[in-house]
Amino acid sequence: MDIAYEDSGTPHRPSHRGPNGDGIVGLHSMNTSHQSVDGPGTKVGDILMRAQRFSEERAAEAERQAKDVLQAARSEATAIVEAANREAARIASAVPPAVSIEAVEVLSGAVDEFAAANRSLVDEITQLRKSLAAPEPETNPWSDLSLPTRHR
Repeated sequence: MDIAYEDSGTPHRPSHRGPNGDGIVGLHSMNTSHQSVDGPGTKVGDILMRAQRFSEERAAEAERQAKDVLQAARSEATAIVEAANREAARIASAVPPAVSIEAVEVLSGAVDEFAAANRSLVDEITQLRKSLAAPEPETNPWSDLSLPTRHR
C-alpha cells in the first residue's frame, strides 16, 4: 500500500481518489459526463473517505510510534546485556579460580600425613629427652618415717 501526500502534507491512499481527485471512485464510474455531482451522496462519500483517511493516518502513526518504542526497547535491552556481560567479566577476573575437589583431597591427605609425622617426631623427642636426663633416685617418701610397732 503506497501512501501519497496531499498539499497539506497528510498521507492518503491514491487508490481512494476518483478521476477528478475528489475521493469518490464509485460515483465517477457511474457518471459518464464527469460532471461534478453535488448531493447528499457526495457529501456522505466525502465524509466516509475523510474518516477512512483519518483512520489510516492514525493507524500509520500508531504503527510508527510502536516501531519507535520497540527499537528503543531493543537498544536499551542490548545496552543492559552488554553492561551485564562487562560486569560479569570483571567479577570473574577478580575471583581466584576455583580449586578442584581432587586437589583439595590431595592437599588434605598431605596435611594428615604431615600431622602424623609431627606426632611421631614429638613422641621420639620426648623419649630422647627422658633417656638423656639424669635418672632420679628412687626414694620412698615413707622410708624416713618409723612406724610404731606393737608389742605384745
